[in-house]
Amino acid sequence: MFKLPAISAAVIVLAAQGASACVAYDGPTDTFTNTCGNEVFVQYRTVGGGCYAAERGSVTLKDGESKSDPLLSETCGSSGTFRVDWAWCDYQDWKSGSCKPKF
Repeated sequence: MFKLPAISAAVIVLAAQGASACVAYDGPTDTFTNTCGNEVFVQYRTVGGGCYAAERGSVTLKDGESKSDPLLSETCGSSGTFRVDWAWCDYQDWKSGSCKPKF
């Protein structure tokens, strides 16, 4: 099996962490934006109430694309405040099953 030197592994981890900034969520407009350079799959939920407390929502974004989901701001019968959690994967990795969004 091929093993990477520790320094190479650290660079790969840092690159992956830096890439996380290429998918952004804007709470006031409930909009996700992709600047990753490739298509991504974004999954989200609301914690503490909201429309996605029981089931998760999702969106697929091409590079440079933005999409909003107005239900992210809706209470959908719950009371109090809640937050939005989200995670994403490269679309092809998600489709093949090699990546699952982790909150």
